[in-house]
Amino acid sequence: MNGMIYDEALMKIFFEEANDLVERMDRAVNGLRWEGNDRLPLNSSVPFPCGDLRRYAHTLKGSSRAVGYEELGSLMQALEHFFAAAGKEEIPVTGSILELLADIVEACRDLLEGRGVPHCRILIEKIKRVTGM
Repeated sequence: MNGMIYDEALMKIFFEEANDLVERMDRAVNGLRWEGNDRLPLNSSVPFPCGDLRRYAHTLKGSSRAVGYEELGSLMQALEHFFAAAGKEEIPVTGSILELLADIVEACRDLLEGRGVPHCRILIEKIKRVTGM
């Protein structure tokens, strides 16, 4: 945490909501894995949870930054950009994309459990490469 005032009640709410969002992200990513089609736009009219994933990333970005979890906020900002790019053009749902999303979910868990994630910057760079940022 970077210089934010610690409020026990606020942090309890943050962790409850953040863990819930990460679990929802995990289910959504696993839903994409089960689809089995490796060339679908993420903004497809097929009922994929990608719109939900973008909302989860946006919400987690804001709440993380509000309580001083800047690293998690930065990771979610990059993920939010990924889904914004996916909404403008087709980004294939490939094994490597699904692996990247699964790695991001795991990094979120690690950050929330207080484990350092030295590869967080690497994940952000991978997202940037995929989106051309």
